[in-house]
Amino acid sequence: VFDFGTPTTCQKLWKHIYGPRHIIEILEIPDLQKEIRLFFPPNVFRQANLDAFTKIVATIRNYIIQYNRSRPKQQGPLPSCLELYGGVGTIGLHLHDLTSNLLSSDENPFNIDCFMSSVKLLGKKSTRQDKIPV
Repeated sequence: VFDFGTPTTCQKLWKHIYGPRHIIEILEIPDLQKEIRLFFPPNVFRQANLDAFTKIVATIRNYIIQYNRSRPKQQGPLPSCLELYGGVGTIGLHLHDLTSNLLSSDENPFNIDCFMSSVKLLGKKSTRQDKIPV
C-alpha cells in the first residue's frame, strides 16, 4: 500500500505504507543461465504484456548471440549495450552475459533503485548507478 499524497505534499508522493514495496517479475528466457529479477513498484513503467515482451527480449538475445559467434575472436571485448529509456533495465539486464558492459538511462528517478536491486542479485559490481561492468 502506497500513499500517493497530493501535489502540495510532494515529499509524501509514493510513500510506502504497508506490504511489499514492489512486485517481482521474471522473464522466461530459455538460454539465460541466471534468471533476472525485475522490481516494479507502482511508480515505474511496467510492460502490460510481459509474455510478448519476453519474445522481444529473446529475439534481441538471439541476434547478439549470432553476432558474437560471427566475430573474430581477436576482435576484442564483447559489444557494449546502451539502453536508452531503459526503465528498470528489462532489456539491458537480460543482455548482461552477452555484452562487455551496460549503460542504462531513464528520466524516472524511481527506476535507479529497481535497476540496482537487479544488479545486486546478479552479483555485479557498479561504481555508478547507471552502469554495470560485466
